[in-house]
Formats: sequence, C-alpha cells, structure tokens
Amino acid sequence: MLAHGAGPARAARSDAKIVAQAPTSLDPAAQSDIDSAAVAAQLFESLTTFDTGLTLRPALASSWDIATDGRQVVFHLRPDLEFSDGTPLTSADVVRSWLRVIDPRAPSPLATLMLDVKGARQYLAGTLTDPSQPALSSGG
Repeated sequence: MLAHGAGPARAARSDAKIVAQAPTSLDPAAQSDIDSAAVAAQLFESLTTFDTGLTLRPALASSWDIATDGRQVVFHLRPDLEFSDGTPLTSADVVRSWLRVIDPRAPSPLATLMLDVKGARQYLAGTLTDPSQPALSSGG
C-alpha cells in the first residue's frame, strides 16, 4: 500500500519494494486480507478516516455524536452524497452495508467486529430475523 500522496510516479522513483497480492474480493463485506482492504480503501469511502497523524477525521460522515455513556454513536452524513452512478447515498444505504457484515446467510469474515452492537450477535445467529432489531438505524 502506498503512503498518502504516493502516486505511481513517486512509487516508481522509490527504492522500496512493493509486494502485494491480487485482492481476493472487491466487496468490502467479503474481504479479510490486507491486500483486498488496500484496494477497497481506494474504491469505497468509510464514515470516518484517519489522517497521516492518525487523527480521526470525517469522511462520509460530516460529524458524529457519542452518547455520554459511550454506548451509542450517531453519525451525521455529509449532504448530497452520491454513488459513482449519481444515485443519492443515504443513511439507509450505510445501515444496509453494515447489515451485510452480519448477514446470517453470508456472514462477512469481519462479522466479529460487529458483535458488540446490540442485537448483532443474535441477528448473525439467525435468532433475530428483523433487520431493524440490531442497534443500527438510519434515523428515518
């Protein structure tokens, strides 16, 4: 993976060797290896990101609020978000992407990252079948 700002021209001048495997999947919910994640990071935006100083910064989310007890985070999406085809990207799309990670029919290799979300473990196990039951909400 190239450092931030290290485009192909800069990489070509570097003495460093870049060793990478082809991604196993371009679907972020289906990947579990660093090479696939590096490619996906170039294709998909996340709610937040880290800058070069490892400070958490907005990405799809323009801001977020953390409940006093630290058990709930409300993300506020940037206005006018769109998919690459121009279709509006909504909070429901973000929730749907998180539900794909814990889909009991095809769980993501990363599903364990979601198990602290209220109801996620039960949804993944199939004991909760209503997708509105895990504590993921588009807020209307």
